[in-house]
Amino acid sequence: MSSYAALWCKSNGSFLEGASSPEELVEQAHALGLEALALTDRDGLYGSVAAHVRAQELDVRLLVGSQVTVDAGQLVLLVETLEGYRNLCRLLTAGRLRRPKGACPVTLEEVCQRHRGLLALWAPGVSLGPLRQAFRDRLYARVARHRLARQAAQEAELRASGLPLVAAPEVLYHQRSRRPLQDVLTCIRYRVTLASAGRLLRPNAEYGLASPEEMAELYADLPEALEATRDIARRCRF
Repeated sequence: MSSYAALWCKSNGSFLEGASSPEELVEQAHALGLEALALTDRDGLYGSVAAHVRAQELDVRLLVGSQVTVDAGQLVLLVETLEGYRNLCRLLTAGRLRRPKGACPVTLEEVCQRHRGLLALWAPGVSLGPLRQAFRDRLYARVARHRLARQAAQEAELRASGLPLVAAPEVLYHQRSRRPLQDVLTCIRYRVTLASAGRLLRPNAEYGLASPEEMAELYADLPEALEATRDIARRCRF
């Protein structure tokens, strides 16, 4: 069974969203035998140092990145080179400096100006045209499957984009047992009760790190999307 790289993982550095520590995510990736793990905290690099230290101890390939808020949508950016790391840091700094704590929106123009050394995982919500021009062969369509019927329509749009597809479910905890904690964090974040949270909560427990076997089943019709995760891991050498 071929492994894969988990490319969209948020730790508890993504405040009131991620329900596992960076170390726990790395340890689970090691236990599952994953090709690599990308730590992509929301609008920051908060867990990167802790994850890096643990990854070195366990000989796990760690990719550095962030889920960046772009206008009204979000984009996952992964660091390919040292230049990319510098560009990502400058991009996040620009967003932080002009907004109150907790917000970090950047513009599509800024992302395209800072594209060098970065790979982008796109999903509907961010304008595609400028990204194509800037990122070229470093742009992928992010296929996030969480066993939800509503994701079929979004996936059709991803396929229609013509971009290479990559398997990238959103990871919010290292094991499914953390789902109740993630629900509580969501309620604190939005200042609601569990009883009234409704659709603010994730609809199931499919946001943990999956095993290679689970991913092979989930993307059985898209083996090229799993192969793309390994290609990206090989490209990201920072």
